[in-house]
Amino acid sequence: MRSTMHRQPQSKRRSRAVATFLLATVSVAVFCAGCTTVDGTSTADGADGFCLDDESRADTTFTWVVAHQVVDGELAEVCTGEANETVERAWQILSDLTPPAQLNDLAVFAGYEPNGAEASDTLAFVSSADEQGSVFQMAVNIAAANESQDEFTLTMAHEFSHVFNSTPNQLDRTVGPDACQTYYNGEGCHIEDALMVDWVDRFWPQWIDTFDPFADQADNESDGETRCIRDRGFFGSYAASTPEEDFAESFSAFVLRVEALTDEQQDRLDWFEQFPGMVEFRDRAIERGYGPQPHEFNECGLR
Repeated sequence: MRSTMHRQPQSKRRSRAVATFLLATVSVAVFCAGCTTVDGTSTADGADGFCLDDESRADTTFTWVVAHQVVDGELAEVCTGEANETVERAWQILSDLTPPAQLNDLAVFAGYEPNGAEASDTLAFVSSADEQGSVFQMAVNIAAANESQDEFTLTMAHEFSHVFNSTPNQLDRTVGPDACQTYYNGEGCHIEDALMVDWVDRFWPQWIDTFDPFADQADNESDGETRCIRDRGFFGSYAASTPEEDFAESFSAFVLRVEALTDEQQDRLDWFEQFPGMVEFRDRAIERGYGPQPHEFNECGLR
């Protein structure tokens, strides 16, 4: 199975228990016509291809409402279901925040309705659309998107960080854990100058030995609660569950100008300032009237 990265509700306002939930990956036939580099992230020249396969359509964990192809960074034709206003609004938020060239890394943008309480806890997810991780698909929980504009805007920024941290010039999927000399995340080995390598070196030196890339989601989240108690730098316990979720929650806070409550959180926000490509996300948010958003992540470092 290809990787799936998803965002759980992570605010005081929405404090449901987080359940284990592994979403099935959507299989998409796509190709990468080539890649360029945009400030440490890989951007495909564009992807066109098929949509959801029969196995994905048959998954009972959730009900697909609509899926669009993404062609040359633009939301293209519906390939499954019928057009949905909420999904189109989610795409508008994503495209408002994201530099246009980077949207080429998406091949499919979809919306689903969750079936059951466990599925409803996932706000959105990203997974690779090919074995190489050249292009990706993003799916959004339509019910969750309709609950809170602020929460879902954070979610769009969060999820896209999973995309640009998983492109081929960030992650080598051909290197296994035993051969990896940097940071292995369960899917591949991050290259030496990858964003996540610097992130782990800077913010996870005391925690990386406690992280198991092969642990299930429930164990990661339990470990995250323990790290959250002891470390004031995390933007909530879900951020403390894995280095990727820490990066993603911090990145969404940076883009939407969530105020840091601790010096350690501010250190994370300041880290993004060194990358013009990261700053561009925040600048686009400001130009389009997003943020600043209130700090509604649960508190860490309570003892």
